[in-house]
Amino acid sequence: MVGGGGNPDEQNVVASYRGLRRGIGILGLILPFVLAIGYMGWRDSVSAFYYTDMRNWFVGSMWATGFFLIFYRFGKLDDVLSSVAGVLAILVALFPTTPPVLDPALHQKVIGDLHLTFAAGFLLLLAFFCGFLFTKSGPVMTDQKKLRNKIYRGSAIAITAGVIVAGLFDVLTSGSFRHSWHPVFWCESVAVVAFGVSWLIKGETLFQDKDGQVPA
Repeated sequence: MVGGGGNPDEQNVVASYRGLRRGIGILGLILPFVLAIGYMGWRDSVSAFYYTDMRNWFVGSMWATGFFLIFYRFGKLDDVLSSVAGVLAILVALFPTTPPVLDPALHQKVIGDLHLTFAAGFLLLLAFFCGFLFTKSGPVMTDQKKLRNKIYRGSAIAITAGVIVAGLFDVLTSGSFRHSWHPVFWCESVAVVAFGVSWLIKGETLFQDKDGQVPA
């Protein structure tokens, strides 16, 4: 990436990348808070807000995140993985989680299982972005870049742990426990917020390099 110099076209491209990253980061960062505040309560998972008045916000956020990721362009591997993650985000919106009813129909269970698969794949791909792509460095390793890499790796761990622990809660605990304490929602929220923070940092909203240093 280019610092403060460069021609106007290069500066516009850099600004576009920053804007995309910040947009993705903001959507992830605010999603669980907006859902909980708008609903004025908690649900068993982030996806369960689909069956509340906050459905449009949840679905809209997933579609917007998906399109941001599909049109994100940076490097060959980044392009492929971000496009896959974008498609998965849209599939999360198209295939809702199993509805919270006593005896859901078979097709609802199948769609719910697909939803879980798409959601896990989406989040784990984002963890890969944080842990392996965002941590790549140019020839100059600044102190701020070292700090950013620590946060990126921490975000990757938080996202991965959130997915795994949420899965364990879903399998090993009773429905009454999950309905009372919402552990899956909190695990998913940690993962989504960590993803949002990492993309905001990559968008140079936080922990920027000093003037004259080359960001990586």
